[in-house]
Amino acid sequence: MKHLTLDKSSIFLILIILFIAACVGFLLLRLRADSLDEALKNDRILNIVFVVERAGKPAATEVFFYYPMNQRGALLDIPGETGLILKSLNRVDRIDALYDPQNPGPYIQEISKLIGTPLPFHIIFRESDLVEFVDLL
Repeated sequence: MKHLTLDKSSIFLILIILFIAACVGFLLLRLRADSLDEALKNDRILNIVFVVERAGKPAATEVFFYYPMNQRGALLDIPGETGLILKSLNRVDRIDALYDPQNPGPYIQEISKLIGTPLPFHIIFRESDLVEFVDLL
């Protein structure tokens, strides 16, 4: 049976590999870009979707456009009754037919196509959460 022996050069090589791995991990964590922070720094318009959910369906959907350069914003209401051709469902239906509380992605993508602008951020409030939030204010 062979004995595993580590000489000084093997230990030094292992330390170098560990140091390089730690540096790569540190750089990956530090160089990640926060898209919200980046948008604010680059004076891009922020597009945020706010959905108020009641009983698993959107009671209200608002798109907030904010321009940080002049600190002005605009709200666009998207009624749930907005009818359009939903290719994912292969039928004409209300836009809120796409809403799934567990996966709001397809609903938000359809709103994005409807208004013709990307919507990278969304905030979803259940009705009870909205009441608590307003009470805090």
